[in-house]
Amino acid sequence: MKKLYVILINDNVIRSGLADLGRLADAELWLVSSPHYARRLTDEQRAAYARIVVPDDMETTDLVALLDRELPRPRPEQLRFLTNDESCELICARLAEHLGTAGWPAARLLPFVDKMASKAALAGSGLRLPRHLRFDRDRHAADPRGYCERIAAEIGFPMVVKPVDRYASMDVRRLDGPAALRAWASWASSPKDRNSYEVDEFVSGTLYNFDALVQDGRVVWSNVCANLNPCMEFAAGRSLGVWTLPADDPTAVRVSGFGHRALAALRPPDGGVHMEVFGTPDGELVFLEVAARPPGGEMRAVYLRTHGVDIDLAHYLLRAGEPYDVRARPTGELGAWVITPRHAGRVSAVDLPALRSEHTVQVHVSVGETVARASAHIVEPPSAVFMVYGADRAAFGHDMDLLRDLTLYRVEP
Repeated sequence: MKKLYVILINDNVIRSGLADLGRLADAELWLVSSPHYARRLTDEQRAAYARIVVPDDMETTDLVALLDRELPRPRPEQLRFLTNDESCELICARLAEHLGTAGWPAARLLPFVDKMASKAALAGSGLRLPRHLRFDRDRHAADPRGYCERIAAEIGFPMVVKPVDRYASMDVRRLDGPAALRAWASWASSPKDRNSYEVDEFVSGTLYNFDALVQDGRVVWSNVCANLNPCMEFAAGRSLGVWTLPADDPTAVRVSGFGHRALAALRPPDGGVHMEVFGTPDGELVFLEVAARPPGGEMRAVYLRTHGVDIDLAHYLLRAGEPYDVRARPTGELGAWVITPRHAGRVSAVDLPALRSEHTVQVHVSVGETVARASAHIVEPPSAVFMVYGADRAAFGHDMDLLRDLTLYRVEP
């Protein structure tokens, strides 16, 4: 065996079946997957892999020992550990180091896994960062009230608390005053909460995505998207949606410039990059976070149609160091992926919006159904999924406005 690519997935998903990865790279593919992700594999996805390994957990030490036993001997001439999942990035680096094969070093990957490390890497870039600090459990334990007062003085209210290494706004909260901060800090310091947290200044405005593909340390393709609402508002009952901005849109040009400057300072590994940037009401751009992976949701499908780029496939080929030629073929269309949250109650009516652009919708609630609880975060099943496409910018903008504040269904009083 000349090439073996081992793909690790814990929390994230792969939208592509990846059959083309094995074919284009002339490599055998293995998948090492958490039980949670393995249950979601389609038959098409399973068919892409010569072997699927499902360990009980994805702890680094256990995986190193497991794969050291399971991998063929002699080792393949080209063995690579690949992922699109932040929780597996450092595992891939440690596996490569342990097995003596090529891979991106942990120090290079850390700013794309740890939100505090990314901000540290950008500290001298001249780009606007939110006020931030790493929450220190020991300092809180020594003086709970005093430490919370120091956090409040440094960050100010409102503030946002979030894990340094998770995604999809999981365990993210907005705190509006001292009592809320003290209550949260007490919970975050308890043995029941295993997250490491950062505390950030709350920044309001429009959330933008800067998506890019990097090859040989150089950005070879990029695009800017706007979000209907920030991710954390999904749990508050608002739609989550991402839509492509025209390349000549003035805001897209500014966000793209910001993204390129940030990547020059961050030095990402080859592959996909997904960055989030806030645009404030007064026009300031503020860095939020970054990951070395393609965007989530159904943005692979959106980019395939609007730009002719398979961002999932490109990510894995570039990360593996394959000589892949990224050739975008923009169609001139705008595209959007939008999901709507669930809210609790017995559904009395479903109200679909009158969109002007071409679209499809999958509705996952029905009249008479009782929805037990509201959506807690965007990883949970939505009430509906919209895919919207169109070249008419005015009509598309109208549709985004409708979807931004859409209440998909009514419940009985």
